[in-house]
Amino acid sequence: MSVLFTDFRDFTRLVEQMTPQQVIEELSYCFTAFDDICDRHRLEKIKTIGDSYMAAGGLPRPNDTNPADAVSAALEILEWTENWKVEKLTRGEEPWEIRIGIHTGPVVAGVVGKTNLPTTSGATPSTTLPVWKAAASPGTSISRKPPTSWSGTSSTASTAAKSP
Repeated sequence: MSVLFTDFRDFTRLVEQMTPQQVIEELSYCFTAFDDICDRHRLEKIKTIGDSYMAAGGLPRPNDTNPADAVSAALEILEWTENWKVEKLTRGEEPWEIRIGIHTGPVVAGVVGKTNLPTTSGATPSTTLPVWKAAASPGTSISRKPPTSWSGTSSTASTAAKSP
């Protein structure tokens, strides 16, 4: 399975002066485009949280193309956001810059706690998030499956994520 994460760099600062309605409209504009892109590349949107978007390939039916599908979707999202950046600059608005992380490997999902909200656990989110958050500039980060001896600790996940 491959998981793709996105968020916008400096999101909190960018939206400080916007009304809640404007923020929702901008995110809806972006995430609708991301939904279309993910559909074209056989990725399933998992969830959005604030300015973060998560999609996965290789589910509900496993396939061998999900790593390439995730990379293709990421590249198309980057292209879309570059075009959107030009539109915003033309209107005199500050552009939003995207960060994208991709990880391919095992994932466990289930309900944690009393509420019936699915939660993912395992190598994929723990390994991808350090890579994603460590991105100094907007763009794409891709991590590989951690070693089979991976214990699930943050420090190990960060080391595995930085491996070539």
